[in-house]
Amino acid sequence: VIEFPDVEATFPGGAAELQKFIKENVQYPQTSIEMNEQGRVYLSFVVEPDGSISNIAVERGVSADLDREAKRVVRQMPKWVPGEAKGKKARTRCRLPINLTLN
Repeated sequence: VIEFPDVEATFPGGAAELQKFIKENVQYPQTSIEMNEQGRVYLSFVVEPDGSISNIAVERGVSADLDREAKRVVRQMPKWVPGEAKGKKARTRCRLPINLTLN
């Protein structure tokens, strides 16, 4: 797994589409609403050469429910544009903060 590739893996459509996808797909856990839990969950994952996502891990979490929801959203993402190293598609690590806030 390459930490700092020549070309970073990207979400199809870029950062704005990524934020839109997260916003549209987060289903706030009922227990988190009742306990007024909110915050930023930091995830890391590997984008494979075919664009699929594996090895999703919580680097810094908020609560069990919000961490689980953040991981679920990442699992649902479409294939990413893979990163490249030395001109070849490569397994690259991505880090992604997901903001979970109550409106």
